[in-house]
Amino acid sequence: EVAFTKFNMDSHGEIIIGYWNIRGLGRPILLLAEYLKVPHEYKAYEEGDAPEFSKDSWLIEKNSLGLAFPNLPFLIDGEYKLTESFAIMDYLARKFKPELLGETTEEQSTVAMLVGVVAHAKRECATPCYTQSDVNLVVDKTIDALESISSYLADKTYLLGDKLTHVDFFVFEMLEAAFALGAKQKIEEKYPNFVEYHKRFREMDELKIFYENEKYKNQLFNMKSAPINAKGE
Repeated sequence: EVAFTKFNMDSHGEIIIGYWNIRGLGRPILLLAEYLKVPHEYKAYEEGDAPEFSKDSWLIEKNSLGLAFPNLPFLIDGEYKLTESFAIMDYLARKFKPELLGETTEEQSTVAMLVGVVAHAKRECATPCYTQSDVNLVVDKTIDALESISSYLADKTYLLGDKLTHVDFFVFEMLEAAFALGAKQKIEEKYPNFVEYHKRFREMDELKIFYENEKYKNQLFNMKSAPINAKGE
């Protein structure tokens, strides 16, 4: 069964964002869209229950949507269609608030560098959740993966200093997942700069409606089939 959830539906022709009915790679995109106040529809595909964990809800549509490289997440904006999570975030920022990509050539190149760094860190944190069942290993991997990002953040407000970028939304969601999976205390002890960084996102006026939306509370971070999982608040 495919679940549909909508909000901010103030106009027709909204952007469609498709992903599994989990937080995963989709949540940073939704947070960015909400921050930008972009009218959108979230098309959430449901993974089947154990033991099959069927992916049919997605597979039956995968090759019929006109995507050049069919995958989740995807974005459809009228005739334009896009996959790959950071490409989608780049598109939303570029179309609705280009300063989220950096304002100078140097800043834009730095953001591009951070995309690669954060994508690698995300894989380091998430992959062990799907390949084994030792929660402590996941916590240790997460602590290691976040070290360079915390060092780069230092005492800045955001990764690019006082300037928010689309990459910050991804790092915030990595912290949300890490906290839910049991790494909160260790992160707060080892990387205290992440405490204020995380709080800053949680207190953003632009995201309050999203956080209060019941449809997005208690959503799994990973697929049902992942040996290690948790629900967000």
